Amino acid sequence: MTTELGRRLREVAADAPPTLPADGLWDRGLRRHRTRRLAGVVGSIVVLATLVGGIGIQALDGPDRRAQVAAAKPGDLHLPRTIAVPAPWSKGTADEGELGVLAAVGASDRKRPKGIAGMVAYQGLYGVSAVDGTVRFLDLPTPESKDMPGQFINAALSPDGRKLAYPRYDGNGNDTSSDGSLVGWSVYDTVTGKITELQDPEAPRIEAGASDLAFSTDSRFLLTSYAAAGNADSESDEFVAWNVADGSRTVVEGAGEYWLPNIGSGPGGIVWSRDNDTYTYGTVAGATTSIRTEHDPVTASFAPSGSGFAYVGGTLAGGRNGGIDAPWKLYVGPTPDRMRQVPGITDAGLVLGWRDPDHVVVATTDRDYVVVDVNDRSIEKGRIGGNVNLAVPMLASDLWANDLVDGVQPPDASDPRTPARIAVLGAGLVLAVGVFGTIRWRRRRG
Repeated sequence: MTTELGRRLREVAADAPPTLPADGLWDRGLRRHRTRRLAGVVGSIVVLATLVGGIGIQALDGPDRRAQVAAAKPGDLHLPRTIAVPAPWSKGTADEGELGVLAAVGASDRKRPKGIAGMVAYQGLYGVSAVDGTVRFLDLPTPESKDMPGQFINAALSPDGRKLAYPRYDGNGNDTSSDGSLVGWSVYDTVTGKITELQDPEAPRIEAGASDLAFSTDSRFLLTSYAAAGNADSESDEFVAWNVADGSRTVVEGAGEYWLPNIGSGPGGIVWSRDNDTYTYGTVAGATTSIRTEHDPVTASFAPSGSGFAYVGGTLAGGRNGGIDAPWKLYVGPTPDRMRQVPGITDAGLVLGWRDPDHVVVATTDRDYVVVDVNDRSIEKGRIGGNVNLAVPMLASDLWANDLVDGVQPPDASDPRTPARIAVLGAGLVLAVGVFGTIRWRRRRG
């Protein structure tokens, strides 16, 4: 049997061709395997690029809107009847561009991603465009709060809506290298995004803090009170006006008063009240004039043109060292010497602005206001809905001269960490498939 098997094998070997055709079967199989692997990788990359690219497309600010903002005239700017806050995950001006002239500024809950899966939550400032009602978070640079820009409690919006001022601190109080002292103020240009920094060279650190911020009626000066040096007491504060164009500082009222001034408004100067005297400082001539009213003003306002006058006030409690007793009453008149109380206003708030020389706008609750004729004391009631507090001067007061318009609902915003997680997961799967395929290929060759 062995001899017969050997004979047959020798016959088969003799009939076989001496060489096999070079048809590249092995090479073709190897190329096909590599092609399939490459197609899988490319497909994964395409999916990831689509996700990331989609996010980028949504963040673009259209050229049509930028052109509209740039071409807006004073008559095109409006306050909204309702203010809707942006979604917590909404992007801000750093990603989507400046809003332009602002009608209003408020604070709302904001969330931002930190790393792949982390998150930072805080109260962020948002603005409402006076041009088209767009609502967007304001990304304002602050050295003391790099992870949470826009977190300012003591901020002020200029009457023309073109400037937003806020305090600047040296550190956030949690840094062991800083004590969180006030070192100056920043003024943000809402149209260009430019930041102007104001600082008193004689007071590099203001240890005792400063009063609330306010702008002059012509939006040229930022007003505040603070003690320039040393440990401040009840009579150390100076009333200061900062020229936001050149950063120069003017002391409007020197130290020596017990109380911070009650800021008012009026054309062509700076207005403030103490006791029942209301002062006007001419920012050009530098002269101070005053008028005396029957009651002590909390806020006093001269009409932007003409001679109309209005103030919210009451009677001092406890003499010179006391506040003004509530409820506050509203007094109006065609001239400061012809003032009468407005009936039906049980507890007035701030003077918000003027519709025209004869009609003043005054807050009555956090969201309600009245438009009062200073001649006959007739009243028109109104309300701004949404997340707004009229007790805080964060509406552009010049815009009361224009009609109010409907508010705009900001778009929803999903958690941006989800696409990032999908991208990381997809990249990990691609890597795992590639490594697994390479190991199998090497084993087969071995």
